[in-house]
Amino acid sequence: WSVLVDDMDDEHNKIFDYCNEIHLKVKNGAKQDEALPTLQALAKFTTHHFAEEERMMKAHDYPDFDTQKRAHTALLANVGETIKNIGDGEKVNMIAVIVFLTEWLKGHILGEDIKYGKYFQERGINV
Repeated sequence: WSVLVDDMDDEHNKIFDYCNEIHLKVKNGAKQDEALPTLQALAKFTTHHFAEEERMMKAHDYPDFDTQKRAHTALLANVGETIKNIGDGEKVNMIAVIVFLTEWLKGHILGEDIKYGKYFQERGINV
């Protein structure tokens, strides 16, 4: 899962920890409102993580910054909508939420984030 940037690898692991915690709660029969605080914590941490990634990319003129920013914005909007729906008492398929999050993260980390790691590595940039 490495993107060749240790701090980002650590943060990615934390994001997966949140996803695993939500999964475990749902697996153990927790209602969606019981999983909500963890989902909110995931959203807060992920917002911080994306801001750090974007700061790092901008500081080093990463050429695919706009693509990354759009992907980050879309994910946060999706998670925000899910949080709102749960807060409004709407029925949310939490298994679908977990599957979406983990698949999105895996695809994004291995498909997009690795590119900035290689970009930095190729240029001898230590972040």
